[in-house]
Amino acid sequence: MDRSLFDRTQLGSMKLKNRIFMAPMGTTGEADGSYCNEGIDYFEERAKGGAGLIITGANVVSTKYEPRPCTELSNFHHVERLNMLIDRCHHYGAKVCVQISPGLGRQQFTDPFTPPYSAGSVGAFWFPDLICKPFEVEDIHYLVERVGYSASLAVNAGADCVMLHAYGGYLLDQFHSVQWNNRTDEYGGSLEKRRISASRASAHLTRASRWPRSWRTLVSTRCSWTLVATRSGSRPSPPSTPRRLTRRTCRRRFARS
Repeated sequence: MDRSLFDRTQLGSMKLKNRIFMAPMGTTGEADGSYCNEGIDYFEERAKGGAGLIITGANVVSTKYEPRPCTELSNFHHVERLNMLIDRCHHYGAKVCVQISPGLGRQQFTDPFTPPYSAGSVGAFWFPDLICKPFEVEDIHYLVERVGYSASLAVNAGADCVMLHAYGGYLLDQFHSVQWNNRTDEYGGSLEKRRISASRASAHLTRASRWPRSWRTLVSTRCSWTLVATRSGSRPSPPSTPRRLTRRTCRRRFARS
């Protein structure tokens, strides 16, 4: 049966009025990291225009290791403004996916003398001769826990879905690739070890998703968006052929990275 962009569809148990998705793009906010009026209006206009699913830009879970590059979702002070954004989008029938980010890593904005944190001891993006500081294991555990807490805040704000920010060469993607991950501990080496940080962050998101009745989680990687949690917290099984192709493609790309 032929389908168009304007036909209804669903991701897991999340029903969408059409197939028009607004891709994520980071926005700046208030001084405390919450969404500003201009940012809320920006997303409301996209919902008014007819998008079925709106994905916010990255919301960082902590500023412990790097300055805030965009909006933040780390405490209850941020929930009220995010809830206002979501309610306004819901008014026009759009669903809202909140993107959660552990950070930018080597891509964070820094000066020539302050090494940023990253997965490994590699050059900073803006200053290649400036060698990054690898995260200690306890720091990784801290960020993973903060990801789960931020997901719970998104629940309280009324989000329909959460996306884990794990693509584009940002922090979680830096753990994925041997180009930036030269660790020798449990988070480095083989592909399986390099993916542990994202897997554990996904697990924290999934645990947070079991609190309310309706909750979904998307993981964005360099290869695809993967639905890892639905309304009941179960893991849906997409058609077998696309799923196998996606996994094989990911493995080939990560192996070449």
